[in-house]
Amino acid sequence: MNQSKLEVVKQEMVRLNVNILGISKLKWTRMGDFNSDEHYIYYCGQESLRRNGIAIIVNKRLQNPYLHSQNKEMHCQK
Repeated sequence: MNQSKLEVVKQEMVRLNVNILGISKLKWTRMGDFNSDEHYIYYCGQESLRRNGIAIIVNKRLQNPYLHSQNKEMHCQK
């Protein structure tokens, strides 16, 4: 998902009042998280194949301290 697609998804989440969204078949690699406007994005993808990744987009209003802690454990199947 490139940056412009992410912006469209976030706009649709706001328009439809969706606070948590899961995305599958993502082509992002590695694992991580980042802030984007009023959302946190958590993602995990395969290192070499660039397919079958997942992401969760969470509205900051619902942010759970366990999701954004330094000790979080996110597991990806390789």
